[in-house]
Amino acid sequence: MEHLLTYIIFSPLIGIILIGLVPRRFEEGVRSIALFTTIFTAALAYYLWINFNLFNAPYL
Repeated sequence: MEHLLTYIIFSPLIGIILIGLVPRRFEEGVRSIALFTTIFTAALAYYLWINFNLFNAPYL
């Protein structure tokens, strides 16, 4: 995944936009979107952390 860091940075923004589109009376929907966004972002960050190769890092 070439653009993994971009996905990690902008996935919370997508979640915020989705939450903004949900009417206020659907509180469970807002919580579900927030939970999914958090888990998705954390999973991407974990994937990046596990697959980071310290010995091939060009700027360290």
